[in-house]
Amino acid sequence: MKTENQDLFNKFAAVISSRIVEQPSSCYYLHDSEVDLTILKHSIIDKDKNLLYVIRPSGTCLLRCDKYFFPNYYLTCRGDYKAFIYVHFNLATGKAEDITWQQALEVLSKPGRPPLRGSLGRFDYLKLVVDDLRTRGYADFLPAYNLDGLRHFAVKDERPSLVSYIDNVIALCA
Repeated sequence: MKTENQDLFNKFAAVISSRIVEQPSSCYYLHDSEVDLTILKHSIIDKDKNLLYVIRPSGTCLLRCDKYFFPNYYLTCRGDYKAFIYVHFNLATGKAEDITWQQALEVLSKPGRPPLRGSLGRFDYLKLVVDDLRTRGYADFLPAYNLDGLRHFAVKDERPSLVSYIDNVIALCA
């Protein structure tokens, strides 16, 4: 890792290490910090901008909000989500700040950016978008170049960032 990336990693790794779950209710918690640090490393390498760190009584998780479309239940599951601790990591500015659960939902709801259309025709652009979504893990929902089925799933599963992403693509294709 480059020096500036290593400095950024060390800064956010200190935040992760400073958050202690006092009574973890899961044996998986033993590996949470290790997994979170690995996610942080890959996020820095891939130039992500927004991460959301969720600290629950049962453990922690670091979410890559720029790369994946997380459902709302990632925040609201496993207990009293209003009492959980949420930390927004802004990798662009190098700041980590505690936020409320409402602000965490807003961060989770921001759509990822679809690929740039440039001079591509409608079908070629749609193909590019579908390939992007397939690499993000939605290949099963995209047997054809039709985003309607995936959008229906996103609405049903409460994935507002994915719904917004698809809506943005549809607007660009109109």
